[in-house]
Amino acid sequence: MRRMKREEAVSAPLGQCIRAQREARHLTQAALAKLLRANVPTMSRVETGNRDLLVTEFVALARAIGIRASTLLRAAERKLGPTSL
Repeated sequence: MRRMKREEAVSAPLGQCIRAQREARHLTQAALAKLLRANVPTMSRVETGNRDLLVTEFVALARAIGIRASTLLRAAERKLGPTSL
């Protein structure tokens, strides 16, 4: 079994939190992509942890969902647990 890179370990839980928050607000990937001037495949890769976000993209995404970036990041950190990094 291949060991996960640190970046992959962070991207997957962050993507899960983004998806959960998007769905909680009844937004589709297409609607969120339109708000961000992105495309659906990109949103899918973000939510599955296969695409990292620049800080500016992350903040814009959080705002588009209607959540503070810090709140979203804390939720992902809780998923990571204390020793994941």
